Amino acid sequence: MRKAARLLALTAGVAVLVTACGGDDLPTGTNSGDLLTTQEALDVYAQLNAAVGTALGGAVPGPAASPGAAMDPITPVSADCPYGGSVRVSGDVDASSFGQNGGNISFTLTESINGCRVMSGGYEFTVDGDPNIAISGDIDVSMDGQSFDISGTYDLDGGFSYTSDDGRSGSCAMNVSVNYGTFAVSGSICGQSLSGTS
Repeated sequence: MRKAARLLALTAGVAVLVTACGGDDLPTGTNSGDLLTTQEALDVYAQLNAAVGTALGGAVPGPAASPGAAMDPITPVSADCPYGGSVRVSGDVDASSFGQNGGNISFTLTESINGCRVMSGGYEFTVDGDPNIAISGDIDVSMDGQSFDISGTYDLDGGFSYTSDDGRSGSCAMNVSVNYGTFAVSGSICGQSLSGTS
């Protein structure tokens, strides 16, 4: 897998705790119904992002093929969720300054969730977008061989709805942000406050 694709797959996987600073053009989620516990919310979101990482891993051409080329927009890609359903990722990625030694990658993506089935604490959850999740990031990468350092921010905003096999249902809003320089985490998922480091 090329370096830029690996990097985007990594950022999607690390984004277990990430959402945005707000803005008029970002989707807004709501907290309603039978709200998830913090652990359930994190488990559901981690599995959603694993599917996003899988989708992005094959979607983004790397600078090895065309150094310094802008990648805007990406072809929409889908990936299966662990127990059924899928996520679809579309949007824009700009790696025009990214080369063999690193550079900047910025992206504005939309994650659409379609009947994604995930597990937490022995329960199965079927998750859909409510309305969807906006993924945005602006990261700087310094690369040396197979190792690299990342700084910048990665944000998500929006929400999801769910039903569980124990009869619960509801909607969850996300508002979380991670700073890649310090790995400081802030915000909330499903009304549960998050802070600290990832």
